[in-house]
Amino acid sequence: MTVSVTDGELTDSKGFVITVNNITLGLDDISSIIIYPNPVVNSFQVLASDVVHIEVLTTDGQLVISQVNSGEVDMKNLASGTYLVKLISVRNKVEITRIIKR
Repeated sequence: MTVSVTDGELTDSKGFVITVNNITLGLDDISSIIIYPNPVVNSFQVLASDVVHIEVLTTDGQLVISQVNSGEVDMKNLASGTYLVKLISVRNKVEITRIIKR
């Protein structure tokens, strides 16, 4: 199959046209993010100006923490292991990273 792009429209070799509007590609959707320390003993800090909400999930997707970004996430009551940290920006962009709890 051959695909061509002209003025925001994709056309494949069979003649189907796909119109693409309002797509932004890039890694700037959430400004620089600093999460420390990793591994975590009791809590970790989130430094990111446009992150408004933080979720912590187990590796099988169970939500264990959901909070507004206050800059600190308390994990002292969670078991040791690997967790996923989901950061949601003011523009509803999502960044997911892994953190280890000791």
